[in-house]
Amino acid sequence: MSQKSPSGTPNHSDKRRSTRTVLLWCIGVVVILLLGLPSILSTGVARRAMLKKLNVNRSLPVTVADWSFGWFSGQHLDGISFSNGQGLDVTIASVSVSRGLAALLIRRDWGELVVREPLIRLNVQAAMPPAPADPEGSPVPGPTDSPGRTEPESPSEPARIPFDVAGSIRVERGICEVVAESGTQRFDPIELDMTITSLNAPVKLTAAVTQSGGGRLDLDGTVVLFRDGVLDPAALAADIRLAIARLDVAPVATLAGTFTPLPQVGGIVDTTLSLKLTGISEMDLSLQSTVTNLVLSGDPFGSDKPAYDSVRLTADIHRSGHQVDIKALSFTAPFATITGTGNLEESGGQFPKGSLQIRGSLDLARLATDFPATLQMKPDISVRRGLLGFQAEIQSVVTSMTASIRADLPNVEAMRGNEKILMDQPIRLSTAISVSESGPRVDQLNLQSGFATVSGQGDLKDFTASMDVDLTAALVEAKKFIHVGALDAGGKLSMSLRVSQPNDSEKIHEIGAAIKGVDVQVDGLTPKPLRIGDVSADGSARIQFADAGTVESIQDLRLAAQAMGMTLQATCMKLVPGKTVDPMLMPGQTTVRLRADEIRGTVEVDLTAVVLRLRQCGLITLPGQASLEGALTVDLAGQMGDAIDFTAELQGRNLVWMREGRRLEEPTASVRLSGLFSPGPDTLHLKELDLRTAPLTVQASGSVQQLLTTRDVQASGSLECDFAAVARWIEAITGTRIVMEGKRPDTFSVSLKLGEPEWRARVLTLKAGAALYLERLTAFGMNLEQFNMSLNASGGLLTLPVRTTVNGGTLTFSPTLDVTGERAMLQLPPDSRVLNGVKLTDALASELLGLIHPAFRGSTVLAGDVGFVLSRFEVPLDAGMKQDMEIAGTLELSETTITPAGLLAALLDVAQLEHKPVHLPAQTVSFTCRNGRVETSPMVFTHDEYRLTMVGVVGLDGSLLYTVELPVTRKMVGREVYEYVKDTPLSLSIEGTVTQPRFSTDALKKTLAELATRAATKAIEKKGGDMLKDLGDSLLKDLDRKRGR
Repeated sequence: MSQKSPSGTPNHSDKRRSTRTVLLWCIGVVVILLLGLPSILSTGVARRAMLKKLNVNRSLPVTVADWSFGWFSGQHLDGISFSNGQGLDVTIASVSVSRGLAALLIRRDWGELVVREPLIRLNVQAAMPPAPADPEGSPVPGPTDSPGRTEPESPSEPARIPFDVAGSIRVERGICEVVAESGTQRFDPIELDMTITSLNAPVKLTAAVTQSGGGRLDLDGTVVLFRDGVLDPAALAADIRLAIARLDVAPVATLAGTFTPLPQVGGIVDTTLSLKLTGISEMDLSLQSTVTNLVLSGDPFGSDKPAYDSVRLTADIHRSGHQVDIKALSFTAPFATITGTGNLEESGGQFPKGSLQIRGSLDLARLATDFPATLQMKPDISVRRGLLGFQAEIQSVVTSMTASIRADLPNVEAMRGNEKILMDQPIRLSTAISVSESGPRVDQLNLQSGFATVSGQGDLKDFTASMDVDLTAALVEAKKFIHVGALDAGGKLSMSLRVSQPNDSEKIHEIGAAIKGVDVQVDGLTPKPLRIGDVSADGSARIQFADAGTVESIQDLRLAAQAMGMTLQATCMKLVPGKTVDPMLMPGQTTVRLRADEIRGTVEVDLTAVVLRLRQCGLITLPGQASLEGALTVDLAGQMGDAIDFTAELQGRNLVWMREGRRLEEPTASVRLSGLFSPGPDTLHLKELDLRTAPLTVQASGSVQQLLTTRDVQASGSLECDFAAVARWIEAITGTRIVMEGKRPDTFSVSLKLGEPEWRARVLTLKAGAALYLERLTAFGMNLEQFNMSLNASGGLLTLPVRTTVNGGTLTFSPTLDVTGERAMLQLPPDSRVLNGVKLTDALASELLGLIHPAFRGSTVLAGDVGFVLSRFEVPLDAGMKQDMEIAGTLELSETTITPAGLLAALLDVAQLEHKPVHLPAQTVSFTCRNGRVETSPMVFTHDEYRLTMVGVVGLDGSLLYTVELPVTRKMVGREVYEYVKDTPLSLSIEGTVTQPRFSTDALKKTLAELATRAATKAIEKKGGDMLKDLGDSLLKDLDRKRGR
């Protein structure tokens, strides 16, 4: 029994024993947990939980099949794999570390890290994600973006690594596979052995890669990066040797091509490289590399596939202290040889001391043979000789550096069969450039050839250059060897450039340039040779530089040019680098960021001269002998900042259109446009559109959203159409006389997406409404008076309903343009009664009804009304319009009398009837238009007691295929025979065209033979038969005579 105090509670010794017991239990639990922690971490549950946590928000999720950890035994991971989902897959059989967890916690030596059987598989055909684009117009943060921001102070001494490590890393039986379109390349095995005794001691590295097929890469050496835990360039030391033996370069080039555009490269590489470094002041580099059986193909070489037996690169460079000695540097290939030597030494001044010499040559004959498609060589030309030699020398002293370059191409010789072709005018270039404390200077620039000379001299305070080019001679020389297609040019060009600095105290330079051309002409760019004639252009500007040498602003920019009857004058007060995107740039072009405070420009165009030149070169075609004369002036003014405020105005003066004796004069015509363009939202706010011409006046405002892409247009305003002026324009251009009158302002609105690539897609987005008024319209023999037209567009349907009175009847016309189907169609509602009770006139009969039936062409109407019903009207608006249109309807004729003409008059001649009015009884004639032909049902004409019936087809091209039933008249057969055959019709076929019909007599001969038989059976006997035979011969001769008339 435990002892108790007099109060009955346990004494202090019992409390101490209980506390010790709890403490011992806690320590025991902790010890058990620590001892068992590796085993717990090695369980599958723990592994899956840790990997799930590790892979959160990672682009390379890692999986591990199994792992084990131990305090005193090594660490092992088996079945490691990860993939980025874009062509990179890595699997590793196992990774082991020889030290236990206890040793890793208390020692800096991790022992040996072994990576066994890693397999890296890279599929270069997989899509690579595009780099995130910098948002358009986003400012780049800089010191001026945050005035209150202070930069952290640089540490007074470099950071020191507070720990040291040691151990070895070994990769065993590694494999790398590169999968490309050309196949799979395999590097097997890959071995690596790296030993680290301390971060401050030399790291020993040995690596070997073997390529399938026998190529091999070996690397060994030592590297020292740290001294006392600090990355110190002065302590950097390396002794590295690289040997490459018979390595196939194709998979390496394919892999590099995934990061930057490269041609396809094939060949075998042998290389030895030795690099020794002691700090950054001592270096020995020796390189010898040879590529044998080198083959190039693909972009940018097109169909060219140059092949070379051997290309060699050697380098021997030594640095000691402040001196660099280039003992040897050379590149040798069948098409080029380049060598260089030199030495440079730091002088403590602005420039080093020493010199460099480079010499070389390019074999143009070999280049022309190897790259015929790239260089556009003529296929029948073989270049035999052409060596371009060059040399460059750089001399440097403490205060200046001078570079001189010389190049010489004495001649080029080629053969076309047995014909020798020479470029015997040498090309020589010599230039000398010096750089000193005062800046760069061109001491000499001189290019001489048989077709061009270039010269220049000076510095940024006073520099001049000039160039003279004989375009005729240049093209003659080029066309000897190069295929230029139809391109040709003639004339002479002279160009000059001048740069000066008026005031040494200001960082402002003035630049002036001028171009002059004499009798310039170009062929091959236009359908016919373009004769530009004399050309002149000059410009000037003032450029202000900042202290850092960057452009601060471009001021007083001026440009003037004259060519082909056009004069351009443009000025810009100031351009400043900024964040505003030039609005004229289109998608895909390089972005230019400029601010301009004011831009003004004027273009004067002599239409007479410009149209003449453009017609001569085939760029424009005017109908017949038409001509266009007059003058145009374009004025542009704008201010550019965060938004661009602009005004543009086009004015035409003394405009004259002439064609076939018709003349249209417009003393003035103008259009004015003003608006505000905001690059950020890509929006153009149209303040004013003012169009003033004789036939049309428009005043509107609106906006264009997404100007560089979809171009969403919203506009509204008023328009006034002078239809009398429209009629004058139609008559002057087409020769068709239409009487129109009417002039009244009306409103309109329009909304559409102009950025759609095809016109039907634009019409699908069109929403529009407009009203037009005509006082009078006379066309096709119809007189229309006082009617309104209302244009509406929405949902891909455009309608223009018209209803008015005409010639005592009514006209109802409601066309619809429908672009919602597979083809754009012009349609009318089914069973549309277009004309109802309309009095026939000569013009209406000839011009409208004559399109359906040729008998009405040229006739004179004495009496009659017409109704016109279209039961079906569908006309596709594309290339197959004539063949695919479907039109069907009826002509409703009242009692009608016409005076015959044309085809109808010729038929009366065949029947030997007088040319007196012909009567059409009330009748309904149906017609259809298919496959480019109009087919009508029979139409009946009467002439006294005689009846004519016509049925057939007339083509839209004017072709004819008609059959006519003619009566036998008394004049044709005489009174005696007429009584026997008067009820028998004669059939006559008509072919040819409407204007030149051709009668076929085969059916007529057959009918006459039948008449002879019938007369015989009616007791006329032999006499009647003879009479008919004689009559038939006489009639056919008479018909032949009329046809030949």
